Amino acid sequence: MIERLYFTNNITFDELNLDFKNGLIVFTGSSGAGKSVIFKSILAAFGIFESTANLLEISIDDKINDESIENANPNVFRVKKDKVTRYFINNQAVSKKIMSELNASNIRYLSAKNYDDFEPSYLLKMLDLVVIKKEANYENILNEYKNNFKKLDELEKEYNKLCEDENKINDLKELLSLEIKKIKEINPKKGEYEKLLELKTKLSRRDKIEQALSKSEGIFSYENSVLELLRLANIDSEFFVNAMSELNDIFNDLNNESSDLNIEDILNRLEKLHYLVKRYGSVEDALISLEEKEKELNIYENIDYEKSHLEKELKVLKNKLLSDARNISNIRAIYLKELECKINDYLNLLYLDKIALKLVEFELGISGIDRFEISLNKAGFKEISSGELNRLRLAFLASFADFIDYANGYIFLDEIDANLSGKEAISIANVISRLSKHYQIFVITHMPWICAKANQHFLVSKENNKSFARELKKDEIANELARMISDENISQSALDFAKTILEGKE
Repeated sequence: MIERLYFTNNITFDELNLDFKNGLIVFTGSSGAGKSVIFKSILAAFGIFESTANLLEISIDDKINDESIENANPNVFRVKKDKVTRYFINNQAVSKKIMSELNASNIRYLSAKNYDDFEPSYLLKMLDLVVIKKEANYENILNEYKNNFKKLDELEKEYNKLCEDENKINDLKELLSLEIKKIKEINPKKGEYEKLLELKTKLSRRDKIEQALSKSEGIFSYENSVLELLRLANIDSEFFVNAMSELNDIFNDLNNESSDLNIEDILNRLEKLHYLVKRYGSVEDALISLEEKEKELNIYENIDYEKSHLEKELKVLKNKLLSDARNISNIRAIYLKELECKINDYLNLLYLDKIALKLVEFELGISGIDRFEISLNKAGFKEISSGELNRLRLAFLASFADFIDYANGYIFLDEIDANLSGKEAISIANVISRLSKHYQIFVITHMPWICAKANQHFLVSKENNKSFARELKKDEIANELARMISDENISQSALDFAKTILEGKE
């Protein structure tokens, strides 16, 4: 319930402080007095309109269902306007968007044409609340369906991701296969690259060694002469024999080594190994990478099994959901007729034509397979007047409230009775009065029949270009109703008629 409204410096108001009761609250007064200023100020405090006041406050005793906002008793919504407009809830700074989103579901503003209350998803949700009230097990059936649909949604996301990955995995598998094939074709061995580099270094000196060998080979032709010299000089020749023997072995090794190696083969092998070293860091790292890539490829090969498993699970779940959705649709259809009768009863009271409600099969969704449709006798919603549209909204609100026996929020009716006859105004007054058992309703009206049903009556007036508002006492209400009937010059007959209305005799 909105308990209090306070604002300062708001167009023609210097200051206003109003305390509200529950039920039906009406604002009356001459045109231009400031009734709409008060109305829009309440809505501005909830972030629905722009505030025109320097300071604007609303106090409510309802709980705020948002974990980011700390509740207080009462909860205070405040708007301060200086160079910029700032919004607060219980002194906590918030954005205008958060302010309006917090209250969007609690507020119904019936003025200009608004079709939110006729959105198929909203009406289906309200129909479900009606059925829940009537069928003890329906809420469990609906919740089980919704939980399964959420599971379906998660499985479909998982499956779609797998399909996306599958395309990538095919590319990865192709890349992995190529890399594995390349490493296996080269077939590197540990330490091979370093050994070949060493041979390459030796081979780069091959020509010079061969030239040196050729020049040095003459030393062996002097061996016998040297031995004869040592014998004649009586010197032991063993050292010379050993040295020549060792030198001969070196010559043989160098000649054999040079003839066994093929430089072209070594360079070609080094080129292949160099590719692996450049790509993986070393031959050893290439061998480690080969082992890892073979394991990775094996994992990717199993994606077909995962995908196949999910496809089967999705098929089973979709079939179950479709069956459950049709069952839900059948239950809804039973109570849709009751709802249609209730709404048409209200429309009859409000002097409007009957409507028809139907459920049309739609694509599978979180609420089933039903789309809620309203069939008007006229061409469509856009062809009916604002007054007719708002009376239609009243009929829906009142019907849902009757069925559900519970509602919570605030309804704002801005001259909903404009251009209506007396009997139509009386019918609206009766419907609003019944609706006020479930909602706190604020009404700007020029019709005495609505005022007579009010729990609170505020008179808005204007003097010297300044606006004022005050709650009328019980003995003042008849005079205000008489003014509304006969204008400023109140006649006795108008006063008598006003009293008759207040007594409920008219």
